[in-house]
Amino acid sequence: MAVAAVVGCGAPPANEPDQLAFVSDRDGENLDGFLTTLDTTYVRNLPRHPSLEWGLAWSPDGSKLLVGTDRDGNAEVHVMNAYGNDPRNLTNHPAGDGSASRSPEGREIVCVSDRDGEKRELYLRRTDRPRRGRRVEAEMNGSGVLCASRDD
Repeated sequence: MAVAAVVGCGAPPANEPDQLAFVSDRDGENLDGFLTTLDTTYVRNLPRHPSLEWGLAWSPDGSKLLVGTDRDGNAEVHVMNAYGNDPRNLTNHPAGDGSASRSPEGREIVCVSDRDGEKRELYLRRTDRPRRGRRVEAEMNGSGVLCASRDD
C-alpha cells in the first residue's frame, strides 16, 4: 500500500499550473518527492535518489522546489529546479534541518531545526547566506507544513 501526502505549499510554474508536488512511498522503499498533473496522467519521481524526502515547497515564481532530505547523511534543506534536477544544499549544518518554506519574495527561507539542542525551533535565513540563520520561534510542538505568506 502506497502512502501519499501533499505536504508542500506555494504554486507551480505559471506555464504549468496543473502540477502538484507531493511526497509518497509509492516506489516501495522510502518517502520521495513526486510531481504530477492534476489529472494524474503524468507522475515523476523528482530527486531520483535513494534518500528520504519530505516537506516540498514551491518557490514564489514556481521555478524551484525546496525539499527536506537526508541525502547527505543528515537532515538538510535542499533546493532543486521544478523538475528535480540540480539539487543544492541550502542549510548545510550538522544539526537536523527540514520542513522549509521560502518568503514571498524568495530571498529568505524559514525551516525547522534542532540546532540549539533537542527541541525543534524555527530558523530564518537568507538564501545567499544559508549557513547563518536566526531563531524566530522557540520550541515547536508537533509537526506541520510551513508556508510563508505576505503580511498584508
